This record gives sequence, structure tokens and C-alpha cells, in this order.
Amino acid sequence: MKPFALAQTPLIKAISRLADDSPRVTIIVSSIQVVAREHRFEKWGNFPNELDRLYKLLERLAPKNTVVISGDRHAGEISAQDISGWSHPLLDVTSSGLTNSWSRMFDEVNSRAVTPKVIDNNYGVIEIDWSSGEPDITVSLRGLQGVIQSIRLKG
Repeated sequence: MKPFALAQTPLIKAISRLADDSPRVTIIVSSIQVVAREHRFEKWGNFPNELDRLYKLLERLAPKNTVVISGDRHAGEISAQDISGWSHPLLDVTSSGLTNSWSRMFDEVNSRAVTPKVIDNNYGVIEIDWSSGEPDITVSLRGLQGVIQSIRLKG
């Protein structure tokens, strides 16, 4: 599969390539959160037509073992969105920069969060174990003391 960037290719064309290549793992990289909707900052939810197009395309193509990684929040959390026809939700792992985090917890709603918000310095990790022949994926947020939150993607 040839590498491509969503920023250089129209969304539909880029994601549509998933159907041609049948990847065993798909990682969608976004500078802003895809799944979270309620907060007042930048997110895909500010562009409802584009978000709807993305979800419909993911529903139609059903790429295996798909995870979103996002940032630009200065906090970390893992959010989930059910996609029709998928055996598991789409996970959006949001991590902060290693040196920039919130100074205090703000009152903010994310109804799609499946983990508590992390305001300490954190980073995201995707681990893929291929030992069984099929990918076994674990996504986590980590900090100075190690794993803060972790979710195993079950296909």
C-alpha cells in the first residue's frame, strides 16, 4: 500500500482506498478529535456534514481494526462511537503534548468518553501483537508513572 495523507488527498478518495488494499489494521490520524462532540473547541463535530460523510464511509467500507488518534486538547481521553455493522466501536485516542496539559480540571462534557479525562502530561500508545496471526490491539494513555488508561480492541 502506498502511503497517503488526508491533508493532501480529498477525504473520500483517501479513505476509499481502504477498500482496495484491505489493511488488517487502520489508523486514522487527525489533529482534532473525531468522536467527541460537546466541548467548545476544535473538533470534527464542528463540521457535521464532513463527520457524517466519514462515518458513512467507514460504515460502508468496514475497515478492520480501525483506531483514530487525535490531539490538540492538552488533555487525554479515549472516546468511542458505534458504527453500524461494526463488531466494536470506533475508538478515538486523544493525547496531549508531552509538556502541555491543563492546570486544573474544567467542567466539560464528553458523552462518548469511555475513560476519565487525564489532565496530567500524557501520550498515546498503540500496541499491536501479531503473535496469534491476527492483530491484537491495545490502545492506552500513558504518563510519567506508566499506563493511565488502557483498552483492548476486540475484533
